[in-house]
Amino acid sequence: MQKSSRLIMTPIQISDGAGLTVDLLDYGARIVQINAAGLNLACSYDDLAQFAQDPFYLGATIGPITNRIKDGKLSINEQAYQMPTNEGNNTLHSGGAGFDKEIWQITEQSSNSATFELSYDLAKAGMHGILRTITRYTVGAGTLRIEYQSSCDQTTYINLTNHVYLNLSGTPTAIDDHEFTLFADAMVMVDDHNIPTGEIKSLEAPWAYSIARTPELSELEGLCDHHFNVAQADDSKLKVMLQACSKTSGMQLEVRGNSPGFQFYTGKSLSSPFVASGGFCVETQLAPDAINQTNFYSPLLIAGDSRHQITELQFSQILTN
Repeated sequence: MQKSSRLIMTPIQISDGAGLTVDLLDYGARIVQINAAGLNLACSYDDLAQFAQDPFYLGATIGPITNRIKDGKLSINEQAYQMPTNEGNNTLHSGGAGFDKEIWQITEQSSNSATFELSYDLAKAGMHGILRTITRYTVGAGTLRIEYQSSCDQTTYINLTNHVYLNLSGTPTAIDDHEFTLFADAMVMVDDHNIPTGEIKSLEAPWAYSIARTPELSELEGLCDHHFNVAQADDSKLKVMLQACSKTSGMQLEVRGNSPGFQFYTGKSLSSPFVASGGFCVETQLAPDAINQTNFYSPLLIAGDSRHQITELQFSQILTN
């Protein structure tokens, strides 16, 4: 890979020494590639320079607040704030000036691990305070582990995730051959702008999904971009969120996390140089617009407190006929 001549980016590669390698970038503390069994499983660009204009948040650490906020409005300690809006009247992934647009400091690096650190001025997202976040990637035994540790000098809201697009076939084609199992017992209902209505629909977990079949849930007709709950907010144990398999390659994935839920996005808005639904995202996080929904788990972080978030992506391969 080549370094960008317009924005100085530093690539890093880590490996478990047994077939799993992950390429990372300090710009956005992001995943560039995930290679296993000779396959690249992550949507990526051919040249790092393209990440400077990336509209898809490929592999990036998303923060301080991932997903959507209605009208970009929020309130902290009865003080109103306005975030930048970048999806109509709403805010998506912190409004276009979030963690994914920052060069992170590389603070530690070894053959199987890399740590990035960012002190982020929340004024960029329309709030007050300095939010310090550490992002650590570690690989071992076929598993990529992503950890976030955050603290702030002022009470604020945070909701972090990684936005890697995965295609387990290892090919630049739509994920029609993928089979998914979701371990979710509830789905957050949304309006025509993907803003939660406040309603939560109960589900019987686990349940199957594929973009190649008519979904049992009518709300998922036309592909998926929904948040699913798996556990209670105070359940900090690692939990299985989703399993996936490509019938073409036999590559399997299990996603685990200590968040109460995840956004499952089947990439319908991907476009050139990719194809629509050419990758899927499993974004472990709190629900979108939780700031303005009193019946959702709150993403409030009290000044001086810290928050630790873990996501694990475990890859394995089965033989195919």
